[in-house]
Amino acid sequence: MQNSPHPSLPALRAGSGLKTGLLLACAAWCLLAPARGGLTHRYPFDADGSDVVGGADAIFEGSAFIENGGVVLSGFDDTYVELPGGLLSALTNVTIEAWVLWQGPEGQTWSRIFDFGASDAGEDQQGSGTSFCFFTPSNGSGLAQFSVWPGSGYQSDDLTAPQLPADQLTHIACCFDAANGTATLYIDGQRVASKAAVNSLHNVQDVNNWLGRSQFIADPPWNGTIYE
Repeated sequence: MQNSPHPSLPALRAGSGLKTGLLLACAAWCLLAPARGGLTHRYPFDADGSDVVGGADAIFEGSAFIENGGVVLSGFDDTYVELPGGLLSALTNVTIEAWVLWQGPEGQTWSRIFDFGASDAGEDQQGSGTSFCFFTPSNGSGLAQFSVWPGSGYQSDDLTAPQLPADQLTHIACCFDAANGTATLYIDGQRVASKAAVNSLHNVQDVNNWLGRSQFIADPPWNGTIYE
């Protein structure tokens, strides 16, 4: 994740051949700090779930494992990656970036590449989502969707684009710039959606920060690989 919408991102990533995993501000799964404009967390997924910048290591649950520079999630209910709580709400702006291989099936809807938030069942539990920032490759209407919703009483910031292709390496970058009130979604280096943003990341209750798992218990687990 990054702390800015990063206007130069498409030029940096498109056609580069780099695999960046989940990123909170970098070239792996990473976080970019607003104050410094640089990385605060990075998860290269080269051997384990180590955060090589911030020390907020990820935990692999179920049958999640590392293979060929990525973390493989099998689509089983107990298989996902858990990141420490509070990573998102500590930021003002963020870019979440990843090379992903979604293995569908294409008819599956509402699985999550990432979901940072909370459910009504409490910490570490799925239930009904009460606060979230997520990306799904398919929302049931033939669209991929990036959403930020702090919870009851707030509007939801939603961006949609054509559904991600199954069995095809795809780059996503979800950018949320609360300071300037904008949200932007890039797919394979192309800006595919943008809108005025109304929410603050500080208000997202991110006690459950998951890769491959939804806050909503009815949603299926994600089946695929997130690469470095």
